[in-house]
Amino acid sequence: MNMNYSYQHLQKYMDKNTIDISRFLTIGIAICRSVHGLHIRDLRCHYLTPTTILINTNEEIKIIETEKSEDIANKVYRAPEQILKNSRHINHLTDIYVLGIIFYQMLLDELPFVYSDLLEYSHTIITQEIPFLTNKKKSIPSVIALIIEKVTSINQVERYKDILSVIVDLMKALRAIDENSHIKTFKIDTFKTILDLHTDDKMYGRENEVNRFQHMIDSKSSMSNSLVLVYGHSGVGKPLLCIK
Repeated sequence: MNMNYSYQHLQKYMDKNTIDISRFLTIGIAICRSVHGLHIRDLRCHYLTPTTILINTNEEIKIIETEKSEDIANKVYRAPEQILKNSRHINHLTDIYVLGIIFYQMLLDELPFVYSDLLEYSHTIITQEIPFLTNKKKSIPSVIALIIEKVTSINQVERYKDILSVIVDLMKALRAIDENSHIKTFKIDTFKTILDLHTDDKMYGRENEVNRFQHMIDSKSSMSNSLVLVYGHSGVGKPLLCIK
């Protein structure tokens, strides 16, 4: 039976609760799933901040829409391309970067950089990579630090290419965590080989097949496994669908 839980801003939640690694992973996955729900509808999370992410006592997440804010407190949650006002590169990868800032704050209870004014902070964001988390707090597993490092890469090419890849790695970490909050390091961003199969723009007239195949790809973000058999005559492009 569904129950109603009161929501609060993630910022208030962070102020009132200690977020250990396990709780961070659970909440981080829920946030990423909400962002993914927008991305699959080709929407961006405009002005994503800890005050536009709502969380309830059951750790369920909602993302609320907000108008552009001139509040300096909100302007720190910006990707390099937003600071540079490079509209051509403001896309889904921008949301991934901003999530990295928020995740960093959840884990350390501080922003990546200390600043005295917004101009100084903006210059730092576009010129310096975010400090490696494990160097700031030894108890944070190195694989978590590696995930956040990739999420917040200044260069978009080096970031995760899709929020699903972030979800997959966070879920791997959650399944691997032990009773001492230790996580054995694993290779991150391996899901990108599956994401490279997105070929909707080239598979004209096969919308139903593409949708079914996309559903199978999306299901890989859960613990379930699927066996996919691809049938087709010689020369129709079956090797493009090979999954390593």
